[in-house]
Amino acid sequence: MIIYEKKDFVLPFHQVDSLLKIAAIICVFFLLSCENVNQSVEYHSENYKKTRSYESLSAISNYLEIGSPRHKVEGLLGEFDYSPIDGLYYYSSNKTEYSDEQEREVPVGLVVDYRNEIDEITDVLQRYDLGVIGE
Repeated sequence: MIIYEKKDFVLPFHQVDSLLKIAAIICVFFLLSCENVNQSVEYHSENYKKTRSYESLSAISNYLEIGSPRHKVEGLLGEFDYSPIDGLYYYSSNKTEYSDEQEREVPVGLVVDYRNEIDEITDVLQRYDLGVIGE
């Protein structure tokens, strides 16, 4: 019969110290990257509100998430350009594309929808789409 003896595994102090330093460096880089994302979104928000820049609108749309609070979305985008019905809002950009269906240039923008599956208006983002705006 073989008897195994349990031994505790212990790292030497210099290895523990090195691992803690590496973990601290990773945490710092993570925190800095989060701050850069927030600064970038704030920059694009201000730029979009002033210029209706497609690039900024696109960057903001990449930041949005289903379930985002309405006040947060509206804070990033500012005033909407058009609302065909309550809860559905169009934000246009300075970019246009030709629409074969409408046989003209149409704006490219972001459509945000706060209506749930039974068309009740909610306080959170239900759907959004960046693309050609047209009815």
